[in-house]
Amino acid sequence: MKIKITYVILFILLLVSSDLFAGEVKVITADSALYKGIQLTIMNKYDEAMEYWHILENKGWSESDIYFCKGITIQSRMSEFQDYEKDGENFINIAQKCININRKKLKKEPLDIKSLYYIGSIMCFMGLYYAENKDWLRSAKYGMSGISNLEMCISINSELREIVLFIEVFRYYRYRLTKYVSFIPFIKDERKDAIRRIEAVLDIGFNKFIGRNQLAWILIDYGDFDKALKISLEGLKMFPGSRFYL
Repeated sequence: MKIKITYVILFILLLVSSDLFAGEVKVITADSALYKGIQLTIMNKYDEAMEYWHILENKGWSESDIYFCKGITIQSRMSEFQDYEKDGENFINIAQKCININRKKLKKEPLDIKSLYYIGSIMCFMGLYYAENKDWLRSAKYGMSGISNLEMCISINSELREIVLFIEVFRYYRYRLTKYVSFIPFIKDERKDAIRRIEAVLDIGFNKFIGRNQLAWILIDYGDFDKALKISLEGLKMFPGSRFYL
C-alpha cells in the first residue's frame, strides 16, 4: 500500500509560538530559530534542514523540539522520494527518542499539550511508516495510539482547532488501513465525514496553507480529481516552488 502524504503538516504548531498551547496564537517571526529549519523542509531542502537542527541541538536547544523536527524532516524526505529503506532505521530511532523525551515531561506535567502533541504526531507517522513497510500490526498500534494522544490535546483545550485537521487526516487513512489489516476491529467508513471536517477547518490559522496539501492527496485517493487539482493549485500559489504541491 502506498499512502502518499507529506509530513509538513506536523509543523503547524511549530509555525506558531508556544503561546498557542495556552489558546493564544502568535506567528513566529522570520528570525525565529525554528522558522528557518521549517522553511528549509517545506522547500524540500532536507539535508540543509537536518544540518540546521544539528546546529540548534549543539547550541542547547530543547531536545523535545529538536528530535520532533529531525523526525519530521526525515519523514518528509522519505515520503517525497517514496524511499523508506535508506532513512528508515534512523527515523524510528529519532522518533522513539522524541517519544521517550516527551513521556518524561508528561510524568512531571500530565496535561502538557505540547508533549502530547509531539508524541501523538510522531506516533501517527510511525504508523504510516510501518504501513509502507507492510508491518500492519505496528502500523495499527502506533497510528491509533497517536490519534488518541492528539484527541487528548483537544479534550484539554478545545480551542486548538488546527489539530482537528491533523486528527481527521489520520481518521481518513485509518479506515484505509482496514482494507489491509483483517485483525483490526470493524471501523466505520468515515472518509466522507473526515473530508467534510477537514474542509470546515481548512482556513483556520495555518491550516489554510498546510491543510491544502493534505486535502489534495485525500481527494485524489477518494477519486475527486477535479477538486484535488483546484486545491493543489491554491497551495502552489501560496508556496511557489515547493514540490509538496507539484
